[in-house]
Amino acid sequence: MTGRDLPCRYVLYASEKWGKTSFVAQIPDVLFMQTQGETGLETLIASGQLPPVPHFPGEASSWQDVLDMVAWLRDEPHNYKALAIDCMDGAAQLCRAEVTRKHYENNTDKFLAYGRGFDVEPVAWKELLQSLDMLRSQRGMAVWLIGHAKAGKKKNPLGEDFTTYTPNMADKVWEVTKAWADAILFGNFYTQVTDGKARGGKLREIYTEHDASYDAGNRLGLPEVIKCGTSASEAWQNFNQALTNRKV
Repeated sequence: MTGRDLPCRYVLYASEKWGKTSFVAQIPDVLFMQTQGETGLETLIASGQLPPVPHFPGEASSWQDVLDMVAWLRDEPHNYKALAIDCMDGAAQLCRAEVTRKHYENNTDKFLAYGRGFDVEPVAWKELLQSLDMLRSQRGMAVWLIGHAKAGKKKNPLGEDFTTYTPNMADKVWEVTKAWADAILFGNFYTQVTDGKARGGKLREIYTEHDASYDAGNRLGLPEVIKCGTSASEAWQNFNQALTNRKV
């Protein structure tokens, strides 16, 4: 028995100004969904940094908007081959708002009481993941969830504490997303070391395997590090080449 050859489910999260939107905008036949307040794609297009990239008109300003947009892609005729949700943490905020409204009388304190809301939230979030899986199976669309990274500190009993990066969303929501995704990609800036001194720069990399300082992983046989070059188009070319040359 062999598995169905379905398009992949990607999560890409990265540091601020890494170029997440510009990178995903390189995907052929991609359609963007922008969540409330996340209009970076339109800004990049208006400033000439990106050519016109297809996107839903307006922003998803409610959880129902998110589900309706996915349903439209599932049910209506179109030629898009990938959906990008920019950003997944914005969608998660809309999910939380809906859970709070529906189950906790729109009262944040009741959502937080005894941590009950944090158990209901991932159940609602799974509705979106299941809808995205229908896009893959019924319409042959890849899915990209774009997210912001949040930094934390991790205790190191053997030395100095170090910075860790995870997607900026509730832990239990992230856990179900992580289990769902085929590839979790962490984008960060490469730190060059010259003469024993670390120097930050504009060089970007994508990390595809778990590390103590960031969450990543993939089922695709990707190399551990993918260098992104100096532009979004070069980054996409390098990533696509890594997919082509992956170990299977």
